[in-house]
Formats: sequence, C-alpha cells, structure tokens
Amino acid sequence: MTFRRYLSRLRPLVLVLGFGGAALVLIAALALDKGLGKDVLIITPHDPSIVGLNQSLYVPGDPVAEIYGNPMSETVRIVHPSKDKLIRPKEDPNLLLLRANKLLGENPLQTKTIWYFARFILPVLLILGIIGFVLPKPRSTDED
Repeated sequence: MTFRRYLSRLRPLVLVLGFGGAALVLIAALALDKGLGKDVLIITPHDPSIVGLNQSLYVPGDPVAEIYGNPMSETVRIVHPSKDKLIRPKEDPNLLLLRANKLLGENPLQTKTIWYFARFILPVLLILGIIGFVLPKPRSTDED
C-alpha cells in the first residue's frame, strides 16, 4: 500500500474526528452550562449556631449571604451543584447560596472552567478537520 493510498484512507476518519469532535465538544459544553448549570453565590459556611444567631439579629436591608457564611465576591455558574450544599435563604428567595469550604479543598466545577478548556480543544479539532480536506481523496482506481 502506498503512502498516498494510506492517507486517502485516513481522510474520512480525520474529517469525522475533527468536525464531529468539535461539534461534540461544543454540544457538551452547552449542555453542561445551560442544562446543569446554576447561578450561585459561593459562601464559606458559618457554624449552625452562628447562623441561628445571625438570623435572629437580621434586619431587612442587611446582606443576606453574610447570615449563612462569608460570601465570595460575585455570583458564579456551577455545574450540577450538590443539593445538600445549596441554601435558598428565606430572607431573599431569589438568592441561591452554595456552601463550599475552599480551605478544605471544596472547589465546585464552574462553567467558565468548561468553556476555558473548550476554547483550546475546539480550534485543535477544527484544524484536524481542515487537514482532512487537504488529504488526498480516495480513488476507486487505486491499487494496492
């Protein structure tokens, strides 16, 4: 088998891996983000006795997240957060808090991490697909 014939047999595989893989990565990232993602405010949780005290001292207008723990700076989108770590405060039902103790190594998967890796994987797969167009087309008259 000649090298040209070998490359022509690889062409369909390279095209499928390149463009099909890029489509799958994009669909998977979108599905994880839109389907399983939730916008939460990550907090380092307080002890339950402190939470009870904070709830009794709460006055409308005070920051709600600080009742339950020390909040991070901004809301982030998390992929499939654990239901037992989510808090929907009665003081502000529109707010969704996620208990995560970063000091203990609890780092929930953020959707921006998924998109960060997809941003590097997609171009590589698209280039692989384009290489598939450059490879020689199989000819029916090729002989071994």
